[in-house]
Order: sequence, then structure tokens, then C-alpha cells
Amino acid sequence: TWVKRGQKTLQAFLANPSEENSNTVRRLLENAVQNACYMVFGMGQQDPRSKGMSSTLSSLLVAGNMAYIAQVGDSRVYLSREGKTVQLTEDHTLVNFRLKLGLITPEEAASAPGKNVITRAVGHQDYVEVDTLELDVKPGDRFMLCSDGLHGYLEDGEVDSWMQGDRETVVQELIGMANDRGGRDNITTVVVDVE
Repeated sequence: TWVKRGQKTLQAFLANPSEENSNTVRRLLENAVQNACYMVFGMGQQDPRSKGMSSTLSSLLVAGNMAYIAQVGDSRVYLSREGKTVQLTEDHTLVNFRLKLGLITPEEAASAPGKNVITRAVGHQDYVEVDTLELDVKPGDRFMLCSDGLHGYLEDGEVDSWMQGDRETVVQELIGMANDRGGRDNITTVVVDVE
């Protein structure tokens, strides 16, 4: 809803894709996440049964030749371009934080306890630090947004092979793979193609 209210911002960018207008689009997406954070936190304050609720959030907005990403938590956004897939977002988890500080090795991180302890979430407090990213897009690019219930079952080096084929088939196969490998968490994925 917040982004829909920003249609004038998007139209201004599409008419004039200047750096200033691009920054305004990025801020629009970041503000949408902040608004969601404030609303979820407020609902928890109003209803004791909802106190402490929070969520991860990965969002993608494609406008013209640009993609804008806003990220909080341990859901992810991937980009597949010309057969090569890369993770665009960073997991906001305790394990990843310890890895970045050099307190554990990548090998230790793979089996470290508390992999699902997130360090940032929408609604945990009334404000959250949001990672934003903007990048040029090309026809043929494919984005995948997914929860940890999916990416937690992906093995190193196999993402490229899962991202090939019809978009709807890819989604169904990825969800099936996660379920076949355990399916212990919610499994959410969205695949978006740039035409």
C-alpha cells in the first residue's frame, strides 16, 4: 500500500531516471519497510497476544531499467543472469554476524547452533535498519525472493540449476525440493522475470 501511494515518485523516475529520482524510489521502498515495522510493532503494543511478533522481509521493485531491493532478516533475494545466480542480500542472523566479524569460520558457520536467530526483524521494535540495494536490470534477468524455509535447503553450487526453466515450474520444483529435504519451516518463494 505504501508503495502504491508513491506512484508519483515512480512516474517521476520513469519520466526522468536521474540519480536524484532513483534515490527517491529507493527511499520510498525503505520507508515502506519502516512503515510496516511501525505498524507491526504498534499492533503488538495494542494487543498483548501479539506482543513480540515480528517478521523478515525481502522486497523487490522493478522500475524502468532499475531494480530496488529492501531487506530485513534472513529471507533472501537472488539474481540469475546468463545462467549464473548470485545472492544479493545479506542474512541478518547471529551466525552471519559472527562470521563477518571473523569469530567463526565458514566451516563452523555451516554447523553453528542458532542459525535461525535473526538480528533484525520488522516489528520487533518500532524502527529497524533496512538494507537497500539498487541495480541495473537486463531483459532475461530472473530474481528469486525466498524465505529461509527454502534457501536453508539449497546446497552450495546448486542454485543455478534450480533457476532454469519456466517460472511457475521453477517455483513448484523449489518448494517440492525444500519439502523433500525436510520442510521444517515455512517455504515461500517468488520468481520474477525481467522481459
